[in-house]
Amino acid sequence: AQDDRPVARGPRSFAFVDSVCFSVSCALVVAFNLIVMAWPLVFKHEVAGLHVLDCIFLAWYVMELACKGVYYRQALLFGRCDFVWWNWLDLLIVLGGLAEMIVGLMHAADDVPVGLPYLRALRILRVVKCSQLCFA
Repeated sequence: AQDDRPVARGPRSFAFVDSVCFSVSCALVVAFNLIVMAWPLVFKHEVAGLHVLDCIFLAWYVMELACKGVYYRQALLFGRCDFVWWNWLDLLIVLGGLAEMIVGLMHAADDVPVGLPYLRALRILRVVKCSQLCFA
């Protein structure tokens, strides 16, 4: 479905965001992220370092969205629904992750950890994003 994409108006150096290699890399990051998210649920204990991995995943998602934004410009979020809805989903997930991180940093000094599980649950929507590869 590469020819169904809107015309990119950004620098050609960002054309890699349309490549199969980039899409597969993104899907692998999502899969690893889901494994890391499920780890404490499956093994019933918190593992040190998962917060660092969460930050790395969030940085990847921000970078992915930013690169697509540079390449597609306004066509990233405004255009044919079958293309832009995936990007709106990505934006929702990234904003939820950033909100979760900001709230976590604001309450880092508190003795009681403040979690926003519904924001973290937004990352599970990445599975839906992975399905895009299967049907593309």
